[in-house]
Amino acid sequence: MNSFTTITSALSWLQTPKNNQPRQNLERLRHALNYLGNPQHQLPIIHLTGTNGKGSVSAFLKHLLMSQHLKVGTFTSPHIMRFNERIAFNDMPIPDDELIALTNEMLTLNAYMQTTTFGQLAGFELYTAMACVYFARQKCDVCLIEVGIGGLGDCTNVLDGKVAVITTIGLDHMDKLGNTLSDIAYQKAGIIKRQATVITGAIAEEAMMIIRQQTAQQSAKLYAYHRDFTTTDVTLSPQGTQFHYNERVFKSQMLGAHQVDNACVALRAFEAWMQQIGHAINWESATDALQHTQWYARMEKMSDTPLIYIDGAHNQAGLLALRHMLATLFIDYELTLLYSGLSTKDQRQQLAILDTFDAKELVLTEFQHKDAMPVSQFEGVANSLSEWQTDWQLHNDWRPFIEQYTQREKGNDKALLVVTGSLYFVSAVRQYFMK
Repeated sequence: MNSFTTITSALSWLQTPKNNQPRQNLERLRHALNYLGNPQHQLPIIHLTGTNGKGSVSAFLKHLLMSQHLKVGTFTSPHIMRFNERIAFNDMPIPDDELIALTNEMLTLNAYMQTTTFGQLAGFELYTAMACVYFARQKCDVCLIEVGIGGLGDCTNVLDGKVAVITTIGLDHMDKLGNTLSDIAYQKAGIIKRQATVITGAIAEEAMMIIRQQTAQQSAKLYAYHRDFTTTDVTLSPQGTQFHYNERVFKSQMLGAHQVDNACVALRAFEAWMQQIGHAINWESATDALQHTQWYARMEKMSDTPLIYIDGAHNQAGLLALRHMLATLFIDYELTLLYSGLSTKDQRQQLAILDTFDAKELVLTEFQHKDAMPVSQFEGVANSLSEWQTDWQLHNDWRPFIEQYTQREKGNDKALLVVTGSLYFVSAVRQYFMK
């Protein structure tokens, strides 16, 4: 069994292991963690799920907790620039040498797992096991663990979250989670553990009913947005937001009303955690931390002249939030949308929403990913929509389009390009700009 010496070989292997036995439950991962000495039992956990907003809530929470001198581990997905971002400590992605060493441990683990009836770990199981080992060694004061998909059957549900955060519930990943809000809520409410504190964002009553049932079953405490906590005096601008929470004034660089919601949920989860550990809050530091929180690919500015933003609005709720934010803050701009997405999503519905944006043109493109929707399929879907308000066009390659757009609109201070869709697509565009 050859060990890895380079980050390239380590990352290549992490995407290689497969297990032909579909994962029915979490027993395979639990067995593997037991072999590793059950590092997950040492971890103080805030567990986060939600159709939209969990990345932003995690980002706010991370900075709020770090502002109180706590050691914070974060496990997030997908990554935007590098795999290392997925497993981070105090806002620093895991260093290459430590990731290589951890991958070598996973190689040994999988050699053992192949001798059991379970077979080897694969994909997200491996990443979850690695995060558990790394955070236990870092002696984190708190770990922010984002669910991969759903909650109940997700690999991260081997962890025992003392605080469970459910940001939003919408119709996404229906192939895996169910066709109704109730079905999806049941899966997401699966992260609620015995006597936990549960914080929810703005969630429809159909889904809240399921969350309340699960909270009661687990003797947990529920704090629902707009019922038990809320924001007031919200001011939105293209430079950021200002709002009141618990009679304190907060500012944020993150754009849009939905980011005020995310910040408010993060603040309530932050208070719940600090109360649980009996730690007084330094609100001056917390306010400053919230103001300086940024998050990759969430209305992130890539260029000033012309104005170009990227935003990973990869489902219907995300696109509706983006539309609302652009209509509120960028009403005087000439909007061009550059969009690409995955064939595993309902692109017909996504395109129907994109057509309701006040945009002068919509450019559909493709990118490199095994599930990326080819331009030829986008064309078929676009043609199947009967009446278009927006001029749309197809581009096989988005790079020349961005270059042409940048040249064409250089002196136009009212031009606005928003690159949106799959986070995998948006991350490729971000890497292009960063280079």
